Amino acid sequence: MNALQIPRPQPTTTPPAPDTPRLTLTSDPPPVPPTSPRGAREVCAPRAPTPPTPRPQTTTSGTTGPVLDYAQAADLRRKRSRALSNQLVRLAQWLEPEDRAIAYAAFRDNLTAREVALIRATSARLVRRHLRVLIKRLTTPLFEFVARERENWPALRRHIATAVVLHGKSHREAAQHLHTTLHIVRTEMNIVQALAGE
Repeated sequence: MNALQIPRPQPTTTPPAPDTPRLTLTSDPPPVPPTSPRGAREVCAPRAPTPPTPRPQTTTSGTTGPVLDYAQAADLRRKRSRALSNQLVRLAQWLEPEDRAIAYAAFRDNLTAREVALIRATSARLVRRHLRVLIKRLTTPLFEFVARERENWPALRRHIATAVVLHGKSHREAAQHLHTTLHIVRTEMNIVQALAGE
């Protein structure tokens, strides 16, 4: 009698696992491409500075025009330009008669201080001092402002501004000349300066 043969289980074979890349440890990490952080400013070449655009000079009356230079006008040793002399002559029409005559002789007729002194029988030093006082008064922006705008003001304000600004009187002298108080003169002059933007 043949012995009962029990079949032996066949050994199972597992399919080979796919090759997986091996991790290689190195001392230096792989290079990372440089990236600029978000919001970082880009470095650009410096730009050449832009020269400022010259602005036209504006007088207190609101009209654009050249502003008189006191230092240039008051230098009696040098010959003034024709444009500067014409401006001084134009402004001198609002001076008092005696001051206007000296200004016309110096700025319109181009007489020297010595020649004006001979005509007026005085010294050249006093004529130069007088001319510098007149030039300082004529070259202030308030002078031309009052000369142009005074006809639009009340009579008292017009007379006070004319005496103080155009004729060069002090506040006290203007009060005595116009038979008013010193307080009124100061109040009206504060209004005039406020209108002129000073």
